[in-house]
Amino acid sequence: MSQIRKIRHPASGPELVQAIPSIIDGLIPTQRKVLHTVLQQKSDREIKVIELAYKVCSLDVPNTDPSATQQTIIKLAQNFVGANNINYLEPGGNFGSRRNGGEDAAEGRLVYTELSALTRVIMDACDDGVLIHRERNGKKAEPVVYLPVIPMILVNGCDTHGDGWNTFIPPYNPREIVDNLRRRMNGNSRADMRPMEPWYRNWTGRSERLDANHFILSGNPQKTAEGLLKITELPPKRWPRDFKKVLEGHISEATSAIKSFTQIASPNGINFEITLKDKQMDVATQRSLEEELGLHHIMTTKNLIALDADGQTQQYHTELDMLEEFYLLRFQAYQTRKQHLLKTIQKELTQWTDQFRFANMILDGELDISQEETSLAEQLHQRGFASIKDHNDGNTTTKKRKRNASEVDIALAGYDHLFKTTVSSMTRKALNELESQIASKRVKMDKIQETTIQEMWEADLREFLVEWDTQLQKPPVQEGCVRCGGQGCQ
Repeated sequence: MSQIRKIRHPASGPELVQAIPSIIDGLIPTQRKVLHTVLQQKSDREIKVIELAYKVCSLDVPNTDPSATQQTIIKLAQNFVGANNINYLEPGGNFGSRRNGGEDAAEGRLVYTELSALTRVIMDACDDGVLIHRERNGKKAEPVVYLPVIPMILVNGCDTHGDGWNTFIPPYNPREIVDNLRRRMNGNSRADMRPMEPWYRNWTGRSERLDANHFILSGNPQKTAEGLLKITELPPKRWPRDFKKVLEGHISEATSAIKSFTQIASPNGINFEITLKDKQMDVATQRSLEEELGLHHIMTTKNLIALDADGQTQQYHTELDMLEEFYLLRFQAYQTRKQHLLKTIQKELTQWTDQFRFANMILDGELDISQEETSLAEQLHQRGFASIKDHNDGNTTTKKRKRNASEVDIALAGYDHLFKTTVSSMTRKALNELESQIASKRVKMDKIQETTIQEMWEADLREFLVEWDTQLQKPPVQEGCVRCGGQGCQ
């Protein structure tokens, strides 16, 4: 197995823990709190962003700023080019546009959101039982980390900085990530995976690799006629609003090669026609002008910094080193999931089997239920009936009840599931149904036992790709109204 190339980053402290995402789920604490709140909602209805923000804050420490939480929610829902490749929340209303880099989002009281269908596929409910949760105000709070089926840190990337540090992780194509995970599962080491290039959903520009850590991301400049340059795409995060200001600045300069420009309405808000002073501009001069306008962006991936499983800052050499570490951590988490599922099913089987045997013993006259509960509990124990505490790690009562209850009370509580058996559940029809459920549950348990970790993960990846393809079939975000193409109606 090849070694993961990474070094411990010297920067540390609370600021980084709050700002740098985890290698496991790609989230920072504020984002995790929002997702936890949404996932706990019993209703699937849309909710106002401001209402969701106050719910998040009510579960957090006092005096949390709702306005900052609203911004976190809005950014989780943004899906224009340069925002999220996969948005966890659905945007209902104006959540900002590419034209202004998302800064034109409406206020939280005016827009709605809800959980994206893809989010629950990524954060599989089967992992809920193995998540380790924080505790706040004596109640279970958000997980320390979620366990996505793919490394979301590489899907959406990260671009943030602070005093003396910065991290930039570009986004990658989810399908290429899945392909690499499959190669890793079917292979033996990190060497089985293939390098990936940065990828932005719905971006139509060009990407060129310079070396292992440098790329050129270019817009689409095209000379359509003598002295006319047409721009139909910009580098990612090169916002049209800022590009327009650059063009205006060039025109104001006497030595500029640009005579004038026109911004034409288009679905993505990017359609500029630039009139040049020199109609015979050669290729080299045109390339120089394009670089001055910022149409060719050199991207470096030398600051791939994330928090590892222990919450420590690590700097990774390449995206495949990050993918390898995620793979190893997630593979272990799948093993934990499998054991948890088997334990849960075994608990249900024990209860159902005991209920079935208990009812039949009563019907056959083998068990006298007219005796005191303590004596009955003793008989059940002698006959091999399992007390709930036997497969509940002894946690059958609350702390308060444990302090006040006697040992006899606790022993009796272990058989509550039998003592509360109703007459209707002991009819022949009910017992036949229960017997069928027991058989079905055993088949399910055998199937899980026979399923390998690779097969379990592969099933999740297939489900993800189905939903991802559905998402890709949706039309790209329309920047603004049809009439102005996102340029702003005058």
